[in-house]
Amino acid sequence: MKTSDAIALMQGRGPLARLLGITWQAVDQWGEYVPELRAYQLVEKCPAALSLVEQCERSATT
Repeated sequence: MKTSDAIALMQGRGPLARLLGITWQAVDQWGEYVPELRAYQLVEKCPAALSLVEQCERSATT
C-alpha cells in the first residue's frame, strides 16, 4: 500500500498516526510504501484500507 494513499484515506498524517499509536514523524519516515506490519495494523483498524492493499497487489502483477 502506498503511503500517500494511506494518508489520503485517513485524511492526514496525524489521524493515520493516531490510529496506529505512532507519531506523524514516524509516518514521514515510511518512504513510498507503508511498512508491512503497519499496513496489517491499518487494515485491522480500518477495513476500508484493504482496497489499497488489493490495488497495490494488482499493480505489482501487471
